[in-house]
Amino acid sequence: MKKFLKKEYVMPVLAIVLAIAVVTGVSYAIFQVTTTGTKNNVINAGTLQLTFDESSSNEISLTDAVPLTDATGMQGTPYTFTITNTGTLDAQYRLMIEENDELYASHGDEDRIFPNGTLRIGLTKNGTTTYVNYERSSLDSGVLKPQESITYTARIWINYDAGNEVQGNHFHGHFTVEAIQTNDIFPGAAQTILANNTVKTETPDFSTSNGTGLYQAEDDDGTSYYFRGNVTNNWVKFASDFDEWLYWRIIRINGDRTIRLLYNGTTTTTTGSGTVIDGDYYMSSSGMQEKYMGYTYDRSSDETDSGLKQKIDAWYADTVGSVNTDYDQYVATGKFCNDTSGGTTSGNVKSYASVTRMNNHTPSLKCPQTTEDYGGSYLLKAGTFTLDEAIMAGATSAANSNYYMYNGLNYGTWTMTPGKVDSSSSTKIPYYWQQQPNGSISNVNSYASSIWVRPVINLRADVQLTGTGTASDPYEIVES
Repeated sequence: MKKFLKKEYVMPVLAIVLAIAVVTGVSYAIFQVTTTGTKNNVINAGTLQLTFDESSSNEISLTDAVPLTDATGMQGTPYTFTITNTGTLDAQYRLMIEENDELYASHGDEDRIFPNGTLRIGLTKNGTTTYVNYERSSLDSGVLKPQESITYTARIWINYDAGNEVQGNHFHGHFTVEAIQTNDIFPGAAQTILANNTVKTETPDFSTSNGTGLYQAEDDDGTSYYFRGNVTNNWVKFASDFDEWLYWRIIRINGDRTIRLLYNGTTTTTTGSGTVIDGDYYMSSSGMQEKYMGYTYDRSSDETDSGLKQKIDAWYADTVGSVNTDYDQYVATGKFCNDTSGGTTSGNVKSYASVTRMNNHTPSLKCPQTTEDYGGSYLLKAGTFTLDEAIMAGATSAANSNYYMYNGLNYGTWTMTPGKVDSSSSTKIPYYWQQQPNGSISNVNSYASSIWVRPVINLRADVQLTGTGTASDPYEIVES
């Protein structure tokens, strides 16, 4: 019998309305988006005050809209707002778009709603833009300390890949922010996990595999808590695949308090091929170009998914995200880093910034910005682990089977992190970081190597857990 979370809010939903008027025509829906209210909207709820400070223009116009590339969509008029916590306690928030069922009904649009994935949102925060296909789920989340602010800029357009199935479709909705203010700054699952562990504040020596337990480091959203070494209390039992439960290992508590999970098969004793997606494959079979370092590439034009992303997306759709289950609602649209930034060039080899972090034993949970047309930061329901997360878990360039990510597989496992591009031959050969069968990490030709994959998801911050996280008593999502 599956046990699920009963959704409860300790504070009311706070929303700034983004009204949407629709005009249909040509082969695709044409719509215009306008905001309502004044330039400066302040909403109070108890001691939490969220201030939405709009930009000088409070109208977003997408007149005569047709499917657009990301580059063209980002040229549209932005809608900018700032969320400020002027209260005295930390506040966890979640940014979403809430659709207006009353407007759908009054306009007779119930059967003409955009399908999931056909609307595209460009969301900019702290100078970094992430692109997400609108799927009626959380757009972003985080924790605001007292007097802290966060500024968002949002643009919305029809996905470039949308076909004639969107003809005549309508959309009515508004941005909403769900907020919880509490003396406990670790609500939900994070509170349970932290209560069962003693946090180690020192930084391990990442040149070795030494250290076991729960450590802390900063990510893009605040303080993250990551498991390292041969820990035995980071097991989670969640979702099922053809009547078999799926088991996961907790990689870390993210800075936004979501929980990052690594797939580990259908039992707590599963090893080898049972811990990965069935079948091995190439990162890219299209050829050898530098852009294939990206989780997606040609992002500003005809965005194309890598083989890695296609494999993970298909697996998620058939299992956790299946329309025949209720599991997807407990999975956050989390942040995944495909770091194609920086690096140095020596001769015919261009090494990305990840090589420096590996060589210097300085992993980071922050995702650097990139100016390339491939890679960067993504908002996704599923991805895989990064080089940095593997190092922080206990991996080095040497063999090591004494950490929780080691799975005894006879083949390598892809990370989500590019390493270098070798232009010594007539073509550019892209290399990706890979977890080797002996537990070490190395750079591998991502075109010539056929490797396996371990999916990663993020549980929502507001889920409640029972259990102690051991193999015999794994954490489970429960009804509160």
